[in-house]
Amino acid sequence: MNAIHETYPIQPNYIFLKKIAKNMIPLIGLNSTFANRWGRFFLTTFGIEYKERFVAMLRGFPQNEDFLCKFRKQSSTALLAMLLLKMSTFEAESFKRKTAELIDAQSVLLKNGIQVPGHLNEDRVFW
Repeated sequence: MNAIHETYPIQPNYIFLKKIAKNMIPLIGLNSTFANRWGRFFLTTFGIEYKERFVAMLRGFPQNEDFLCKFRKQSSTALLAMLLLKMSTFEAESFKRKTAELIDAQSVLLKNGIQVPGHLNEDRVFW
């Protein structure tokens, strides 16, 4: 398997940067009440069906013969550098403390009748 993987071309760094930019803009917009509210207002005002477009972007798979070829690449240098940084700075105690704080916050939400997906999951991991 390793020999097969080494035959794949290395993914260029600009594709990694493109993926980050493509995913960060919606992430910031969806997590910002201001951007979310006004973005939906403007899209609706201009007659853009944003729900169908975003759902298709997030869930859809293009009908393309070369679909799997996009994934048959070795990781880019930038991705590996970021992974090395994350793995070398990971602290298990900090992760356990933050997980405990998250469980406490979720308990408050559950007591107030708000459902939290995955709150019964015992195995909480870094990824």
